[in-house]
Amino acid sequence: MKKRLLLYLIRHAHAEKKGGAVADLDRRLVDKGRKAAQRTAKRLRARYAAPHLLISSSAIRARET
Repeated sequence: MKKRLLLYLIRHAHAEKKGGAVADLDRRLVDKGRKAAQRTAKRLRARYAAPHLLISSSAIRARET
């Protein structure tokens, strides 16, 4: 039987707006984004196995998602 590979592309959740005193890589998730990320994670955990490999941006909002 052939091994099935799955690729998930997930964008970061809602984050602080660009501009201002915060550098782009330092922008954090806002409450709406945090809640959405938690809901998405719950659905993914219920349906799929944990990934074997995760590649992510070094941006704070990506890691928080």
